[in-house]
Amino acid sequence: MLFHIHPDIELYPNLSLLHQGFEVTVSNKLYVANNRLYNNVVGLGLYHPNMAGTSPDYPAFDEWIFENNHIYDNNLPNTAPPNTFQAALLSGVGVLLVGISGHTIQDNIIEDNDWAGVVVAGYCTVLALAFGEPDCSADPPKNGDPSANFNTIVDNVMSGNGGSPPAALGLPGADILYVQASSEIISPEGDQNCFADNTSPPGCKLVLI
Repeated sequence: MLFHIHPDIELYPNLSLLHQGFEVTVSNKLYVANNRLYNNVVGLGLYHPNMAGTSPDYPAFDEWIFENNHIYDNNLPNTAPPNTFQAALLSGVGVLLVGISGHTIQDNIIEDNDWAGVVVAGYCTVLALAFGEPDCSADPPKNGDPSANFNTIVDNVMSGNGGSPPAALGLPGADILYVQASSEIISPEGDQNCFADNTSPPGCKLVLI
């Protein structure tokens, strides 16, 4: 299920079991609640505008809120068409947030995703990891900002995530995995992501890289 260039969307109970559950790029003021996302490669994919393949260039979009969703068992092998950014997605992620700012992921149940419950990553970091680009020069961010910043990931219940991370990247499994180069944070306020009050039976595992 894709959302592109739509203002003021509200999405209530749905069931998603596809290669990618919900994919959001250039939408504004999005509210998604009370859904089940399972048996996907990635349950919920939230992506930088460059990944939408749209023209003309769009500004940054904000106010995406995802709450009270059940995001689980997103471990489907990736069979996306070659030479697409979706083909580079690694299986086992509940929520993947790449190079976007000002969004909220709260009060969800996120469990049994093999790599991570939530991955927060800078846009340029993902280009380097997935496509071997040493920097963003080949595909610079259209809005000038590659960072994942000012996001709020709070009050989520985690369980059973990170048990089988992909060997290809050499990154650990975790409930929350945060990977971003310091050079990607261009805001004068610095890193303003908030990871608070997320719980897991053995203690929520937050890995910062």
